[in-house]
Amino acid sequence: MNGLNYILGAWLLSWALCSQHTYLPEVDVRASRIHLSTSGFMEFSPDSSLLKNKAFLEVTDLLRYSLPAVVRQYGPGMITTFRVRGLASEHFKVVWNGLSINNPAMGLFDFSGVPGFAFDQLSIYQGNMAGFYGSGAGSGALLLGSKPVAEAIEASAISSIGSFGYRQAGVMAGTNMGRFSTKISINQHLASNDFEYINLSRQRQRLSNGSYIHTNATLDFGYKIDERLRLHMAVWKQRSFINIPPSRVESRFNTSRQWNDNLRTVLLLTGRAGLVHYSTGVGYISEKIVYQNDLLRTTDSSEVKGVQTFFRGQTTFNKTWNVLFNTELSHYNAPSKLRAEGAQQTLAIASTTVEHWIHRKIRLALTARQEWMDGNWAPSVFRLSGEKFLNALKFSISAGNHFRWPTLNERFWTPGGNPDLQSESGYTAELGLRYRQKWKLLDVEINAQPFAQQINQLILWQPVGAFWSPINVQSAQSAGVEVRAESRVQLKDRNTVNFQINYCFNRTEITKAEGAMSSTVGKQLIYSPLHIANFSLGYTFNTWQYLASSHVQGAQHTLSDNHPSGLLKGFAVFNTLINKEITRKNFNLSIGIEVRNIFNTEYQMVAQRPMPGREYRLNLLIRYYQPKTRNL
Repeated sequence: MNGLNYILGAWLLSWALCSQHTYLPEVDVRASRIHLSTSGFMEFSPDSSLLKNKAFLEVTDLLRYSLPAVVRQYGPGMITTFRVRGLASEHFKVVWNGLSINNPAMGLFDFSGVPGFAFDQLSIYQGNMAGFYGSGAGSGALLLGSKPVAEAIEASAISSIGSFGYRQAGVMAGTNMGRFSTKISINQHLASNDFEYINLSRQRQRLSNGSYIHTNATLDFGYKIDERLRLHMAVWKQRSFINIPPSRVESRFNTSRQWNDNLRTVLLLTGRAGLVHYSTGVGYISEKIVYQNDLLRTTDSSEVKGVQTFFRGQTTFNKTWNVLFNTELSHYNAPSKLRAEGAQQTLAIASTTVEHWIHRKIRLALTARQEWMDGNWAPSVFRLSGEKFLNALKFSISAGNHFRWPTLNERFWTPGGNPDLQSESGYTAELGLRYRQKWKLLDVEINAQPFAQQINQLILWQPVGAFWSPINVQSAQSAGVEVRAESRVQLKDRNTVNFQINYCFNRTEITKAEGAMSSTVGKQLIYSPLHIANFSLGYTFNTWQYLASSHVQGAQHTLSDNHPSGLLKGFAVFNTLINKEITRKNFNLSIGIEVRNIFNTEYQMVAQRPMPGREYRLNLLIRYYQPKTRNL
């Protein structure tokens, strides 16, 4: 019996106690992060209008219209990654229920096929997170979380149909019985992706061999031992089948396909002992990829399995001091005929943060972190930050260093892996200004954050003979500014207007290199546009909701020497959605129409990989909620 069957079996045991689902209309974006200091960071979540529709959206959609980052998507349903502040995806950490879920072999997280409604907590942090999440968190982090339901029985079902054979179906169910609570979600979406695109002859051509199927199942069990001690188990099973079409410059016979089979599970114990709040847990991760090329008639597989354990805590005393600590230990094996023998790693981490309010409006924080991997000590990572609060304004400043180990693929891939790679290191400095004001009917928040980052021994994959291999480039620099503005207007009755806009100007270039890479000095890194922006506008009128959103990416280079022949033109994609809600007692019905890429824009996120034009979707969501009754 595979992992998905285990989840279904466990759910059937609790079905009589549940009903059909747990759907939380909004994400809890302020969930406790015991070991995480937010001093000096830009912390935010997607716009509330987006969150209200997260049942119909993937996590990719929530980030695309909320995070000023480069989206690299090979096509709908295919591998999707984010580049924050001009740095590769290996610098952006994804954490689920306390576990780091970046693939240890590749160093990144693939967001393709991850549904939004499977998560109750979603927070985004921009800036150097290396002090808290270590190697691979130099540009930011995404925190995803799930939890059992509150004291209620909840149920929901979702269905969507759309252009190019798009279909989505899902159910979620949960119940709470005092000490014990549970929740399950099952979701599947698929598409044939037979959209038309413009080929190299400037003729319209229909995409072939582009279909996909993504299936996700999550399970949460909670048990309240007493008022101070809680147990939480979370399981996430993910399976995908993806047909990969040839690019616009490849032979039509060069088709391939990929199977993904991932299992992530964690057991958490959170509690309080005196003044100390703590969380300890153990998690297991298994990820398998099978890739088949039809033209070459080859089949390759890659697998990663490992265990993570952690113990974290936080204590506050004298009302002005806050101390946080974190220890982690993980071990991963990555067996594959495409990797050299012995592809494994053991990583140990210890970190602490001390925060002190030296004045009721001034806070300082110092973080120190030490890592050890396979007998080698990493340079110590430090981060110093300060915040000054002045009425509606907050000024912040932070500086520190960062570090990234080479991934298993970078060291052990055959052919091309480089066991002699040096680890990346460098320094980061950030300034921050936040203005927040609340009036009777209007809330406004504006954030601006200039940043600069130095990266030494930057790891880049480059062609070496007949294959690609990672090399170290002596130094690179990323600098720019991020701006975020959001507002909420409360009109009469239940009418509201929500607005959010994000913008990033970033220049990331190689500053020192030798040999063949010397020609790239002063050149913008590939897939790092100077300008990125997105916005969302939501309007709620009684039981009607309107949402407009857009993602804008500037032109980006695809060749290291920035030759004009490799310039990928910029684009702007606009979407809209209209929903109608009908409520009857404990039932809520939501019917929505969604139009994506309204202006039928021709664009690519990866060179020669076309994206679909205008598409339509019809969404239906049915929710049931029954509060638990209490005996008087």
